[in-house]
Amino acid sequence: MDVSPNNGDSLMTGLPYPAARGRMARPTSAHRAPSGPGRFFVAFAAVAVLGCIDPIDPDEYRIVGHIPPEVFADGGKYEPQIPGWATAGVPLEIAIWTFHGCAEDAGTEVAESGGSAVATPYIVTLEGACTLINKPIEHRTEVVFPSSGPSEIVLRYSRVGGGSWKPNATRVYDVMVHPAG
Repeated sequence: MDVSPNNGDSLMTGLPYPAARGRMARPTSAHRAPSGPGRFFVAFAAVAVLGCIDPIDPDEYRIVGHIPPEVFADGGKYEPQIPGWATAGVPLEIAIWTFHGCAEDAGTEVAESGGSAVATPYIVTLEGACTLINKPIEHRTEVVFPSSGPSEIVLRYSRVGGGSWKPNATRVYDVMVHPAG
């Protein structure tokens, strides 16, 4: 079958010519799905591998952690602990507290890029063991800045009481990174 262009469009997809380059490949025995005992082995291996992963319980829900505005206003013990200086190449520990009456820590995602890092604390809401009072949930993580100079850590969190699926607030912390040694 020829898939050359026809007035700039592919015969197969209607997309511009570059999307349709090449020839159609025929499957070989190496590309076919296993059958018989091979299929059983593949299914068994998939179950064994997936069994090693700790999935979130269906009665638990992972959401972005909530930090109420008064945490930043009073400068109290639950204000995020993000130091104003670091050493290049050395892990900088930060601590963040989020609040919920029915949750626990689900980790903090940190995305580092050059002189900037973005930290997003997550919680897992629980079906049982709930209280009417928002309790503090501690999140600890590390950030490593590769080189010296002015840097920043952006804290992404939820302003919504009880948490939200997505972060809807940020707070930027300046960090001066000193050379190692």
